[in-house]
Amino acid sequence: LAQGHGEAFFMHSAGRCGKTYVCNLIAAAVHAKEKIVLCVASSGIASLLFSGGHMAHSHFKIPIPIHEG
Repeated sequence: LAQGHGEAFFMHSAGRCGKTYVCNLIAAAVHAKEKIVLCVASSGIASLLFSGGHMAHSHFKIPIPIHEG
């Protein structure tokens, strides 16, 4: 990030390992440097845990196919 180019981070781990804390910490540090931060998650519940979080499919306009049976 200090180089002037963007980065993407993906974090995957078991529950209650501190993923949300680390993501919010990284976002706060980047935001403190007056850079743009986008926190997205694959589910609505996970996105609610991020400060200013969004659902990935909603934020990036990723289509979700609906199969009616």
